[in-house]
Amino acid sequence: HDPRTRLWHASAREMRVAAGVALPLVSGGRSLGVLVFYSGEKGAFDEEIVEWLQRLASNVVHALGNFERGAQRNRADEALRESENRFRSLVELSSDWYWEQDAESRLIRLESRHRVDGHHRASALLGKRPWEYPGIVPESADFEQLRAAMVRHEPFRELEYAFRNAKGYLRYVRVTGEPVFDQDGHFVGHRGTSRDVTERKRAEALVALEHAVTRSLAEADSARKVLQAVMRVICESEQWETAGYFRVEDEAGT
Repeated sequence: HDPRTRLWHASAREMRVAAGVALPLVSGGRSLGVLVFYSGEKGAFDEEIVEWLQRLASNVVHALGNFERGAQRNRADEALRESENRFRSLVELSSDWYWEQDAESRLIRLESRHRVDGHHRASALLGKRPWEYPGIVPESADFEQLRAAMVRHEPFRELEYAFRNAKGYLRYVRVTGEPVFDQDGHFVGHRGTSRDVTERKRAEALVALEHAVTRSLAEADSARKVLQAVMRVICESEQWETAGYFRVEDEAGT
């Protein structure tokens, strides 16, 4: 006589249903569905059977919840993988290294898209601050600005510093980074990208050197001063210590 069952009266008569029990499947306040049992015998579902079916429904809810959570985890994992792949592709297109630092500016992650020399191997840098990296040149153009931005937890963009590799050659790196904060607003470190700009710096230096040599030649008033000017300009450009000029003495042959 419950009016809520009226929609099922006709089909129940056709199926000769005499009793029924409906068990809602609810998880976290959200309805997953309803588990329904029918019987051709009146009074088939006594309190004991209903209680047992309710326990069964609870188990079904738990199982469905596990399946749903598993599916959600799979979707989340897949979305994370896709996001990481997109991010990695973007990093590879825009930079040579991706890095992360902790709140003390110590390197905790370094990824590279190609083989790197000793300076930028993760094993040589992990746990170190940039000013502790092997071969670093503290007098680099933007290095103090870079260090200050890290200490003040500020973003920085397109700053350059230099280091000497294992062979003693200067290499130049351009770095961009941003501060990272947790959900409570606490600073937890920096992350960013770096690119080796040595070739570009080298090309710029050679052009500047050529101009400097040309000016020195124009300003010199003797062969001796020409040689001195050229050697001085080259040594200053390449950060060499000394240069020398040797010629044969015609008379002595030495």
